[in-house]
Amino acid sequence: SFNGDVTALRGDVTAATGSGAVTFDGSISAEEGNINATTDQGNILVDGSAVAKTDILLDSGSGAITVNGIATAGNQFKADTVDGKITLGGDVTATAGTVNAHTTAGGIEVKGNVDAGTDIALDSGSGAITVTGSATADNNFSATTGSGDITLGGNVKAETGKVLAQTQSGTVLVNGSIQSALNTELQAGITADDTGN
Repeated sequence: SFNGDVTALRGDVTAATGSGAVTFDGSISAEEGNINATTDQGNILVDGSAVAKTDILLDSGSGAITVNGIATAGNQFKADTVDGKITLGGDVTATAGTVNAHTTAGGIEVKGNVDAGTDIALDSGSGAITVTGSATADNNFSATTGSGDITLGGNVKAETGKVLAQTQSGTVLVNGSIQSALNTELQAGITADDTGN
């Protein structure tokens, strides 16, 4: 756990554990590099502030990933867990790159503010995807799940691209606001083969 402030002037800030949680409660800054949090078995929690010149990479083999605070990456923000829920409840920004949240078995919830310089990609192998906050992508926004419901209840915006919500086995519900420069595609019961991809 990082309860205080940590600043790396030249390199990366890395927290890695084989079994246990990684928690950022204070202010974490990588002024020229990445912020990396890795655990094979445990939760990752950002309650404070994490600011990286390049990437923020949160990776758990088995555990939830939660951002309640601020996570700002100059390039990309990526949260990846094999078995666990991803919750983006604070302010998550990828200034020049993508916001990518992937879980093999678990849900994804956006209840804060997510902004990406290019794409926002929310992908679950089996779990619900819910947006009740704000998700703004300069290019495309996508929410895809193999088996689970997708609910777009907040504000979803693809400023120069398209909005895609696709579930192979589940429903798609929109009770918020969607804005896209190109198409808005809501697909339930659709596989990649059905779309020609």
